[in-house]
Amino acid sequence: CSVYDMLCWLTGLTYRSYYQDLLLNSFSDLLDKPEKSDDAFAVDGIGLEIQTAKSLLAYPQTITAANLTDAITEVCYYAEDVLITVLGHGDADCTYAVEHSNNSLNLYYPPRSEDCLQMIIDVLRSMLQPLTFLKKQCALETKYYGWQQCTYGSGVQPSCWQCGEHSSIYPSSSHDCSGTSPLQLYLTDSLGGMLPHSLSSIGCKSSCSTCTKSSPGMPCLTPLGFSRFSRGTRTGKDLSNVLTKFLSNDHVAWLLTLVPKPPSTLPEHYGFVTSLVLSSVVPLTQRQATHKSVADAFKKCISEQTIDLYNNPTDLTNALGNAYGCSQTGHEAKSHLPPYADLSSISMTNTCPDQDVHCAPYIDCLSANCYKYMAKQHANLYFSWSIYLPWNLWKCLCSLLDAFGSINCKSFGCPGCSCTPSSHGAKHNCSCRALVCCRAVLPTFYRYGFTFKDPKMLLDGKNRKRCSHFYTQLESVVKSTYFTKLFDQCDMILWRIREPFSYLVLALWLLSLLYLLHIMVIRLDLLHIKSHLHSPSSHRIAAQSLLAAARVGKLGRVFYLQP
Repeated sequence: CSVYDMLCWLTGLTYRSYYQDLLLNSFSDLLDKPEKSDDAFAVDGIGLEIQTAKSLLAYPQTITAANLTDAITEVCYYAEDVLITVLGHGDADCTYAVEHSNNSLNLYYPPRSEDCLQMIIDVLRSMLQPLTFLKKQCALETKYYGWQQCTYGSGVQPSCWQCGEHSSIYPSSSHDCSGTSPLQLYLTDSLGGMLPHSLSSIGCKSSCSTCTKSSPGMPCLTPLGFSRFSRGTRTGKDLSNVLTKFLSNDHVAWLLTLVPKPPSTLPEHYGFVTSLVLSSVVPLTQRQATHKSVADAFKKCISEQTIDLYNNPTDLTNALGNAYGCSQTGHEAKSHLPPYADLSSISMTNTCPDQDVHCAPYIDCLSANCYKYMAKQHANLYFSWSIYLPWNLWKCLCSLLDAFGSINCKSFGCPGCSCTPSSHGAKHNCSCRALVCCRAVLPTFYRYGFTFKDPKMLLDGKNRKRCSHFYTQLESVVKSTYFTKLFDQCDMILWRIREPFSYLVLALWLLSLLYLLHIMVIRLDLLHIKSHLHSPSSHRIAAQSLLAAARVGKLGRVFYLQP
């Protein structure tokens, strides 16, 4: 499975016999039930009432059935545009554009529209990371180490990681890419440090032979699968423009909200907790009135799921807000202290100006669209994930910190850098002029589902960020007391739910132990238990003697004790 195959699958979907049913009826059961109108009236004695159209109440806006119909239509339409932009219209040496939709690849299409909707969601989720990375990287100018001017297509020579030779931290605005292109390498799945995985299937039972279990949090990297280009060359800017239309209109986010997936990788965890804080934890005064229902539903789920045994939902929401923070609302001066660093401090919208403060727009999540919308009807899932998954998120962050510290600058060709792989970024030992300039950083971020959030700001002369700054800030987040308090709060909720049952089990075990002690010292007759031994004196024997081998053998002959 590759991005090329998935785009061809979406292009050919419009020619399926159930396509119209897919547009109109496949998602009706996944939306909120319409509320009955109070404006009831009768016509010829028949009672009638007006019902509102089905929709999905969500943050930051309600998703309507018309939105979803448009989303499926636009996704299929722009899939063909992406294919043509990357491969061209075709020629005798490669596939013609008209053949993308004829299923010459023998791709599988489900027989029912409902199953097809689920497959659309799986396809979009698998394509999201590489296409989002392409969109962001190709939108960046060359002076910010982007691929906007990089060429790709027939006859373009591939290049190593960095695009061109940058003589200083501030490349000239007139600097153009050389004849070789890292974008060409990336499109053909050959760029060193960013090689894809071998993905054979997607969905609930996705299969990948190269996913590693030793590094928790690393997502499966879907290969792009582009190999043959028609005559002519194009630039990264052309690719960024079409991918912006494909990904930036919330069409993908709407569809992914219908069937939410539990976060399992670091970018999914990161995208989920970021949206959770914005939709359910940020104070109500900072949200529109239409968004309050999602926050209210989340707090209501805390009481319902705990059977009212946990009476302080605000304690949980405060712990979530403190640990994850909100990059869009800023933070207090207290958050600059290492023990109080929150997760959003590595993904701020601005750089904190103080010299000894390292909060900055370091990373941007490539899977943010998976959880951009938070639906009210899924509040019980969000609550469950918020108390069971913080430990997994923390382990994934530790894995990213270890991977960043293990970077080998020499193997990526960073000039003049002599840092050791075991301590990269620690104590200013990386000699690279900036975080963005270090050739090994972006491949490491990519393998964990991230890219640079704002390279321009990270390269700014006044607040330029180096590898040591990111390492220090991420280490502060991992060691933050806020995570410890969040773990304690999650443990408290789980204990409150299990507390009555735990005490009940303890009481039953104590009662059983008391009964065993009682029959060990008192004759059975005193408890009015009928003996099944044939001896006339069986009622007068001591309880201890029943444990003798001979007596046990006689008990074994009782018919209803036998299997």
